Amino acid sequence: MQKDNDKEIRKDGNNLANLYLTEDEWSGIEELVFILYPFFQATKFLSGATYSTLSIFYPTIK
Repeated sequence: MQKDNDKEIRKDGNNLANLYLTEDEWSGIEELVFILYPFFQATKFLSGATYSTLSIFYPTIK
């Protein structure tokens, strides 16, 4: 029974190791966050429910 568990643990460890991101992948994610963050901010700003957003839409995307 113990040997079966050890094999399963090793297999799970190997599967998990395959999911780790490389330094290049982390750098790519950081670049995406930098590029996409302004879109996130504009989306939050234009999603207001207590004021009219149509008049501020154009200046926001400009």
